[in-house]
Amino acid sequence: MKKVVFSAAALMCGTLMFAQSNVSDVNQNGNSNDAQIVQSGGGNDSEVISTGNRNAATVTQSGTIHNSIVEQRGDDNASTVTSIGRNNNSKVGQVDERNTSVVLQQGGNNNSSRVSQGQISSNGTVSRTGRDNTSDISQDGNSNKSVVEQWDSNTLVGEFNRSAVSQLGDRNDSKVRQTGDNNTSAVSQDGNDNISDILQDGDQNQSTGSQIGNENNSSVSQSGSLHTSTVAQDGDSNTANLVQSNGIDSNSEVNQTGFRNHTNTNQNGDNHESTITQTGDRNGAGVSQYGSYNQSNTVQTGNDNGSLVAQARTGNDSEVSQDGDDNSSNVRQNGGNYNSSDVDQNGSDHVSVVNQNGTENISIVSQKLNRNNSDVQQVGSRNESNVDQNGNDNTGIVNQLGNDNKATMSSEGNRFKNDITNYGVWRTPGASGTMMAKGITQTGDNNIGTITQVGYIGVTSGSGSAGIGQLGNSNKATITQTNLLAHAWSGSNAAFVDQIGDMNESVQNQTGRAGTSYFRQAGNNNYGESQQASQSRATLEQEGNRNSSIQIQGAENMQKSDTYQLGDDNIATSEQSGGITNHSKILQEGDWNTAEVNQLGATNTSDVSQMGDLNISDVMQNGNSNISTVGQTGMSNMSTVNQLGDMNTSTVTQN
Repeated sequence: MKKVVFSAAALMCGTLMFAQSNVSDVNQNGNSNDAQIVQSGGGNDSEVISTGNRNAATVTQSGTIHNSIVEQRGDDNASTVTSIGRNNNSKVGQVDERNTSVVLQQGGNNNSSRVSQGQISSNGTVSRTGRDNTSDISQDGNSNKSVVEQWDSNTLVGEFNRSAVSQLGDRNDSKVRQTGDNNTSAVSQDGNDNISDILQDGDQNQSTGSQIGNENNSSVSQSGSLHTSTVAQDGDSNTANLVQSNGIDSNSEVNQTGFRNHTNTNQNGDNHESTITQTGDRNGAGVSQYGSYNQSNTVQTGNDNGSLVAQARTGNDSEVSQDGDDNSSNVRQNGGNYNSSDVDQNGSDHVSVVNQNGTENISIVSQKLNRNNSDVQQVGSRNESNVDQNGNDNTGIVNQLGNDNKATMSSEGNRFKNDITNYGVWRTPGASGTMMAKGITQTGDNNIGTITQVGYIGVTSGSGSAGIGQLGNSNKATITQTNLLAHAWSGSNAAFVDQIGDMNESVQNQTGRAGTSYFRQAGNNNYGESQQASQSRATLEQEGNRNSSIQIQGAENMQKSDTYQLGDDNIATSEQSGGITNHSKILQEGDWNTAEVNQLGATNTSDVSQMGDLNISDVMQNGNSNISTVGQTGMSNMSTVNQLGDMNTSTVTQN
């Protein structure tokens, strides 16, 4: 019995000694200060210092080896500290008036919290569950508010989270919520009325936010693991919204300097990279990334610029650079993988649209000076487009549908309208084909260039090449090439237009298999038109004034037409509407010359050469293997040749 009593006494003595190991130190200097300290457990240390009037401090420590320091200097400050667990550390410092701090550390170990507030009516709150979490809040100014929450949303336990908040100025608001493990957050706000909201739901996420100025707003939401975000805003009324959801290891960076700039970033998936840099006022940028390994870099310098980038699937790359005012860029890479887009706009009021739906497409857009408009549509694989517009009020349109199409468009001047359309090849098994448009280079005013190439089902190979070069005023060139092959033929279209002068117009239309048409016009008021089908060839060169030429070749094979005009008011017309292997050649040099050749049949040959003034020649061949040769030199000559039948020969020479 005595042994039992002795053991009980010893236990009570030990318990008393353990309970007495708690230390509390209260120093109050002023009037109406209130301190409430409750410590249960062992090894707890609490210190409360109040200098001023009507300060209130409540410290509750339950567990072991807690350390709490509350220092309040001023009037009407209030602090509440609650620690439950083991080895938690809390330090609160409040200066001046009406500051409020709440620190709640529940059910965890080795947590550390520091709240430092200065001036008037600031509020700092720390709430956590778990272990080894760290929080540091520093507020210098008036009416600032900071809330830090660290826990796991499911287990109410979070570990190794780190949060640091620094606010300098008035009425700044910061909220950090970390649910998970090993998350890191840093917030710095310098100015007035700034708002920062960070949510980290996952593991090993990192977020850094810096705002300098007034009325800036930053919102970051991270779910998943290993995401990194950086937001830096310098100026007033800037807004940044950033969401990283699901997946792992995505990185987003936002840098804004100026007034009322806005960004919206959404990353969903793995290993995305996004960077937005805006310098100026009222700029807006949006980036949406789904899938994996997409990259986007947007740089805007100036005012009122807008950029949108949408990426889905894998490995797409977008580069957007806008320097000036009121520029707009829209890039969509939603329907395939490994597409690349580069948009560079320098000046004002430019509009660029790039839509890539396929795989390994490349688009390059460069627009300089003012009010240029570009629209690039790529549907298919391995298409390439290069649009370069340097001037004012130019329009460039590229449509590529199919595979392996190439388009190059260059304009230097004002009010160009460029249009390139590629309909690659819809391939059957074992077939191949490429429709390639390469060209449109324009320098001058009011020029319009249009290229359209089409290739269809059932070919074994097909290709097209088109180039339009215009230097002058009011020029217009249109090339249309169609390769409609339904059997094992090779198709190779080629059309080239080179115009130098005023009010020139060239229209080329090739349909069928291999066709080649070449135009070169230099002078004034020139007009040339060529229509071809089935491996025909047409060549036209005009240099002079008010020249006009029309070449028409029908659906049969191997037609050849060559026209060369040098002089004034010349008109040459060559029509090969039927038969095969007809050849027409017209050479005119002089004034007011007119030549017309009409061939209907096969293997007919016509050669008209006129050098002089007021010459007229008219050749009609209806039959086969007819030969006509006309040579006129001098003034006021006239020749008419009609051949009806086969193997007729005619030679006219007039001097």
